[in-house]
Amino acid sequence: MFTVRSAVSLVTFLFVSILFLGVYFGISAQYLSWILPLAILVKEKMIIPFSISGIFALFGFYTFFGPEILFGKSWYGTAFQSKYVLLYFLGNLALWITILWWFIKIINNYTKEVFNNFSLLRKRITIISLVLFMISLFPILRLSLIILNTILTSYG
Repeated sequence: MFTVRSAVSLVTFLFVSILFLGVYFGISAQYLSWILPLAILVKEKMIIPFSISGIFALFGFYTFFGPEILFGKSWYGTAFQSKYVLLYFLGNLALWITILWWFIKIINNYTKEVFNNFSLLRKRITIISLVLFMISLFPILRLSLIILNTILTSYG
């Protein structure tokens, strides 16, 4: 159905979409839906954990921001209730961890297939870039831990 070149292009588009979700720590349904057709076309098995964590993240999102969308007229509360912020945060965190896992998996596959053909200079530049990217994720992790600590101390 696809040529090798088009399959590589689809994986590249999938990678860029996953990268966007990995560095943008706020989700909405339209962002998650970008991944689905690309992952299905390239027969990516990570679509299952992504879908499960995406459901959890969207449930937290809509419970916090728009509960009437989920619960309809039977909902008697209002949006932005602090009791749902933990669910929202944990859903986002689960999705982010899944995306990071997927990102590493794609990089690992890419390394096995393509990286060995690089020149020594290009290999070094690629490794340095990946290390710098991983280091750039530390503030996100630190902020996540601060938010989680704040939420947990407000409940306790």
